[in-house]
Amino acid sequence: MWGRLTDWAEQDERYTLDGERLGPHDMKELLMAAFKREVRLAPNLDGTGIIHLSRHTSGLTKDGMNQFLEFIAAEGTKRGIIFRDTPPNRL
Repeated sequence: MWGRLTDWAEQDERYTLDGERLGPHDMKELLMAAFKREVRLAPNLDGTGIIHLSRHTSGLTKDGMNQFLEFIAAEGTKRGIIFRDTPPNRL
């Protein structure tokens, strides 16, 4: 998973925050929200903003994790991401 997330973060220039590319951990958050098709927000402690409450991959079953990895591969391939851990003819 981390190899694919790193590949995506390094290759996709569309995802930046304040001019800085998102890293692999950020990509995991973005992709888990898309995979689960949900966004959970809560006010921060001092009430001046909001935070994203993410779902963790550790909560996925083995089948769920396999589906998440397939989701990463399919979505990345649609966007031109080349994954180093997968031969090009396998996707």
